[in-house]
Amino acid sequence: SCVIHYELSYSASEYYAVGGAHVKIGLSGDSNVVQRVRNDFGLHQAFMEDRRQISLLSKSSSQICRLLRWIRKEDYLQSYLCPMEWLALEKPLFLRRLETLTAQQCQEHFRSESFEVAVLRQYYTELYQTLLAPESSSTAYSEKLSLHNVFSTWATKVISEGIYIKRFPEDGREIYPSYCFIKVLPCLGDSSLFSIRVFSFGLDPIERFKLLDSLKHYLDTSGSSAILPKAISRKLLLDTAYGPVDQCFRHESWMLPKDSELLLLITKQRIELGGFLLISPSGPRLLFAKLIYQNVSSNPGKKANLLELDPLLLQCVVDYRSEYLQISLYMEGESGYFVPGIHINSQENVLFTQIYSKMKSLDQLYGSALMCRTRL
Repeated sequence: SCVIHYELSYSASEYYAVGGAHVKIGLSGDSNVVQRVRNDFGLHQAFMEDRRQISLLSKSSSQICRLLRWIRKEDYLQSYLCPMEWLALEKPLFLRRLETLTAQQCQEHFRSESFEVAVLRQYYTELYQTLLAPESSSTAYSEKLSLHNVFSTWATKVISEGIYIKRFPEDGREIYPSYCFIKVLPCLGDSSLFSIRVFSFGLDPIERFKLLDSLKHYLDTSGSSAILPKAISRKLLLDTAYGPVDQCFRHESWMLPKDSELLLLITKQRIELGGFLLISPSGPRLLFAKLIYQNVSSNPGKKANLLELDPLLLQCVVDYRSEYLQISLYMEGESGYFVPGIHINSQENVLFTQIYSKMKSLDQLYGSALMCRTRL
């Protein structure tokens, strides 16, 4: 067995959390292993990987050398991500290096926060054309383009489409500047749901809070997107082959006559009156989502339960592949219950029953009104 010793000698500078460091790595243990590592560490890494590892000593030396090279690589990267001045951040080589960082490297070298946004659709003529022609693929591109326009005006510099860098605070120091870069990633295929990941470097907790507050405020004032109070991408029912739906969601469904005008009317009702977000506007199934809160107790002297303040995900799936419109309503179960629906008199079941009854009666009213107009 061997022990790796990692020694760091740090010399601070006059700037916050910035200085120089001297790293020394030592190896102690079996003398044969230590000597073998010394001999192999200077060899080229590709040569070491191609060479056959016959003995246990060779395999151990190869693993230790791989670990030491990884430590050296990540230490150099940490130093490279802290440039001397802001002008170095705007160089193409540095921006290209930020673009090629892996998810693990972003988590190791940056403070990270993330949230999800849904792009709002305000032009219903464009939406209706998408519903009538599901093979159109311009929807996802237009939604991504609208987010790109918002972030390109907020950020200091655009690295590429979907990756942005911002100097924060904007009037900060010129030497060893602090900054953040943002990745905008689609959560699910052609959906209108995007994940915003913020990676900050050299910012204290108060500055990171101000940065997030500034970004969310800018997204709110733009009017093109809605910030979700919690992430919902992993709970969306975009696929009919989803696992245990009955055990994870409360579920009800009803049928309506298939009519293009009825489909557009239901879509408009869900968005304008119901407050739903159209998550998946393409394909033979439409997915609407909405976060709702349970009714907090009317007793002013009683504090609200934390579970009542946690929003529940309500999903509405409209399937128009068959000869009828099949509308399905799903609501996630309350935290702490293994199988939702067991507690018949719970506040959550009452809430779901009220929503289901109201939506079903309105849809049936729309369907009967359109049928009467068609007969006339």
